[in-house]
Amino acid sequence: MAKKEKHFKKTAKDIIERIVPPMGYCLASDRITVDGLKVGYMYRENPDNEQDSGWRFFAGDEDDDYANNSENVEIYDVNTIAHYDNEIIPFLEAPYGTAFGRNDNGIFEEEPFEPPLEDEHNCRDDNRTKSDIEKYGLSVIIIEATDYLPSFAYSIGLWSKYNHPEIICFGFSTQTLHSLINYVADLVKDGQKIEANRTYDNILKNNKVEFLKVDDRNIEDYFGTAIDFYNSRDFQALQLVWADRNNKFPWEQGFEEDLIYRQPLLDRNADFKFRESENLGIFTTRQWLELDQPILKVIHENDGDWQFLTGDPIIEEDCKLVSLKEMVQRDKTLNEIFDLDYGEEAEREQIGGEWIRTKIKESDDE
Repeated sequence: MAKKEKHFKKTAKDIIERIVPPMGYCLASDRITVDGLKVGYMYRENPDNEQDSGWRFFAGDEDDDYANNSENVEIYDVNTIAHYDNEIIPFLEAPYGTAFGRNDNGIFEEEPFEPPLEDEHNCRDDNRTKSDIEKYGLSVIIIEATDYLPSFAYSIGLWSKYNHPEIICFGFSTQTLHSLINYVADLVKDGQKIEANRTYDNILKNNKVEFLKVDDRNIEDYFGTAIDFYNSRDFQALQLVWADRNNKFPWEQGFEEDLIYRQPLLDRNADFKFRESENLGIFTTRQWLELDQPILKVIHENDGDWQFLTGDPIIEEDCKLVSLKEMVQRDKTLNEIFDLDYGEEAEREQIGGEWIRTKIKESDDE
């Protein structure tokens, strides 16, 4: 059964410009994106995973039946909804557990927020995914690109419903990614078994594609919503990798250099997950290099430079330049922040501890 066609008020060209910092995805009502109404009510709850901003946007006139129908609410990048209504932008850094609604004059005001019970929240999300899988055979999760990381999309449901690996693809517009995942899913639903390491020329017009088996060690980095849904990391996935305009794959000599970072290869690189070259020079300290003190803070500058710091006061004499590969070889847990975006920093209390990510403080830019 095909999902009902929606005609969005804005095209991909209308929303391509980034007007808010990367925040992850959100949920938004069709009353905004299809019917063209302004955001009337917005709240931010605790996120479901690292890719979730926690933001939920509604026009404000939806009743419970409408809002709880998964066909009326979709997943978007927060940047997309900001294009639909830029008046939400000043409130996007509000903490979890806040809500805003428009008053009689059309101005946003903070309102009391009553968070859903955790069990109810998970049940609602699971029901949405289950409903999509029952109706369409899968649910598609779409993550928009940031200035640093490529866009990607993946399926949920092929593993549970068809005993077939989930599908993930990177680097195209979100509309194209959505269509590609659905096209491959249609092949699976028709009984075709997608084979790893086989070239297909019937999926993309004028381009070859090949499917790679996703290394189990890369599952957690990209399939957060699927892990939540299955309550397990124990499922398989295939990556759809596309060839460039010369029909060269990323692992072949002559692949277009400008495209190399638009699709990380998930069948490999589990020991070095950063998108940059292993030989990239990064800044660290003498305390790490000579005294073996742990890295407790990582900064990814807006210009792309990386700093790996021990937490000690920094003086010029202690600064050292080493390769990114050397950092990761000595501390594999640094792979956990491979996706730290431009203008972000992460801190932890000890090796193996949880990384806390924040925007770079202005003092760090100086």
